[in-house]
Amino acid sequence: LKWWEYAVMGLCPLMILAMLMTAGTPWQTVVYLIVALGIGIAMATQPVEMWWKKETGAVEIRMYLIYLPTTLVWLAYSISIGSTPFIIGCWIGIAVNVATIVVWCFYRLREPHPPHLLVSVVQLFKAS
Repeated sequence: LKWWEYAVMGLCPLMILAMLMTAGTPWQTVVYLIVALGIGIAMATQPVEMWWKKETGAVEIRMYLIYLPTTLVWLAYSISIGSTPFIIGCWIGIAVNVATIVVWCFYRLREPHPPHLLVSVVQLFKAS
């Protein structure tokens, strides 16, 4: 891990504490937006690292393929209750998730002897 990954990991407990301390206060919205941005930055390390290294590495694409519809459901819920901070947080997650999937597909298909795309997708969902 790099120094900034350790820094992000160290900030996680502080984000939870900040959310608990500001619950029900006017600062709750601001704190949630900061936490959502922090989570987005932490998640953005995957596509950025793939872009720099020009390879997919050990990225588990199945996680991102499951996380995307889950986040879409949370977005629908956030819109239904009209919670702007949650809507923004969901859009951050969706943007980073889609970027990760696109970069993964881009480099996966360019790796030596790439499998046919359909075969690759079928292999993703086989039981390990």
